[in-house]
Amino acid sequence: MRNTWKHEFQTILSDKAKAYVGLDRDGQEIKDFRIQLLMMVDGTWKQVARWDTSHGVPHRHVRKGPDTRDEEWDLVADTTYDAELGYATAMTRSQEDMRANWHTYCQEFAEGEWDYEQGGQVPGDADDSGP
Repeated sequence: MRNTWKHEFQTILSDKAKAYVGLDRDGQEIKDFRIQLLMMVDGTWKQVARWDTSHGVPHRHVRKGPDTRDEEWDLVADTTYDAELGYATAMTRSQEDMRANWHTYCQEFAEGEWDYEQGGQVPGDADDSGP
């Protein structure tokens, strides 16, 4: 995984949770991105979830708990690469997922009980249509 990005920023979500965003772009085109959700556990920041393009397609990694490196991953909705915008739509969807579900990701990570089938629905997925 790369260590430097053209654009980087962090968002403080709570006293025990924060997100880091890194991206490379050319004009409006998002070439690559990474969003990391981190949680303070026993005085150390632990990665809870990550959305990135490291395998050439936008996807999400979710850690199963603080005492394991096991994780699940899946594709982010709308993974197409647009000639003008690059991965802009996928990055937006990833940010929406993180903002809407960070409490759930952190809670289930801390409990070591990540229910992959129930947690972290990506906005825009077919199952997110509501009642």
